Amino acid sequence: MTSDGSPWRSGSAEFDGTGFSLVKRDIEVLMLAIKQLQLTVANLNPGTDTAAVQALIDETLGGLSVSAGTGLTGGGTLDASPTIAMANTAVSPGSYGSTTQVGTFTVDQQGRITAAGNSAIAFPSAPSSYPMGGDVTGTTDSALVVKLQGEAVSATTPTDWQTLVYDGGTFTWEPLTLIANNGGLLTKDATGLIEIAGGTALSVVGNATNTAGAINAIAAASADTLLGRRGTALTWAKVAKAEMADAAGVSVIGRSVNSAGVVADIAAGSDNFVLGRRSGVLTWAKVARAEQADGSACSVIGRSANSTGAVADIAAGSDNTVLTRLSGSLSFSGVSRAAMANGTACTVIGRSANSTGAVADIAGVANQVLVCNGTPALAFSRTITLGDTSNAGSITIGNATSASAIVLSPTLVSAAGRVMSVREIDVCDAGVAKKMLVLASAPY
Repeated sequence: MTSDGSPWRSGSAEFDGTGFSLVKRDIEVLMLAIKQLQLTVANLNPGTDTAAVQALIDETLGGLSVSAGTGLTGGGTLDASPTIAMANTAVSPGSYGSTTQVGTFTVDQQGRITAAGNSAIAFPSAPSSYPMGGDVTGTTDSALVVKLQGEAVSATTPTDWQTLVYDGGTFTWEPLTLIANNGGLLTKDATGLIEIAGGTALSVVGNATNTAGAINAIAAASADTLLGRRGTALTWAKVAKAEMADAAGVSVIGRSVNSAGVVADIAAGSDNFVLGRRSGVLTWAKVARAEQADGSACSVIGRSANSTGAVADIAAGSDNTVLTRLSGSLSFSGVSRAAMANGTACTVIGRSANSTGAVADIAGVANQVLVCNGTPALAFSRTITLGDTSNAGSITIGNATSASAIVLSPTLVSAAGRVMSVREIDVCDAGVAKKMLVLASAPY
């Protein structure tokens, strides 16, 4: 039985019912199935007639055989563990062919080499001359190019400084002077190649005019100049702005990264930025403190003179001075009245609100004084309030250390509601009834 339960056909070269002949692969599959069967027999339950099973296996193997085909040797019944090998031929092992011989071989239907040998290569004798063809006439000993790409070459012998040019009218390659010698500016080296003779120092060779003519040296007479077409002529000059490629808006042209390469636009993306090298890269940014040169003590950086030139430190040499333009130059000095902006009528300059901020005019009207009211804020007012919750504060008229002084003090009125005010009273002056203003509180 096979491993899948189907029976083997004893004595036949077929084992699976499909007509396949036993070959090496099939033998390997069959032997594997036999081994599996032997293992199965070894594991049968006690009481099984294993001898009968083994006898059946031996009988089956003895009835199957492998025959060697054409070009093969070996074979036999499967119970004898047959082998198959390629049969030897009459060919002698070795290498065939050489620089003067070519190997010859005979191959049979099975792909075997049944005969091998060497055959000498018949080299022709070297002739003295071969005939030429195509665009070349004559022989190898005396060849003449009469055509290029099938087009005729003129029989005219070329002269110095001429080259072959194709004439589409005559369909002929003809010699033509394309480069004139120009009085010795061009020369030929030992091999006949055209080279430029020594020209003027720092120059190129060409035709600087906008008309056909001889070539000449175009000298760079000045340093830091470039050759370009300006108007109708080639000249050396500094690069004008109009000769540069258009740039992006608000940008400069350069190389922003720390490596060699193509220049490009370096755009300033925001207002109030300056271009500087930061961490090995050119970038636009606000100027950091560390990017500024050290300044002298108590100074600013600028141009003090009323002229274009280098900036420098403008030092504040004295305390209580401000930077001011005086007589056409910048300097630190005390603020003069002329340096202050004009004020409105009846004003002082200061900060009226109780907060930090810009100063401004604090205006008043007639018969007012500047006081700090209870907000607190500075303002002009006709009312003066002295003291606070502690009743501190007073007004002194005259010499406070003499008996002639008049002192108005909140301590004179200790009770709430005793407010000093100017009052009008009736008096008798030399028998005449009159009025009088006095500073007094309300009766209490």
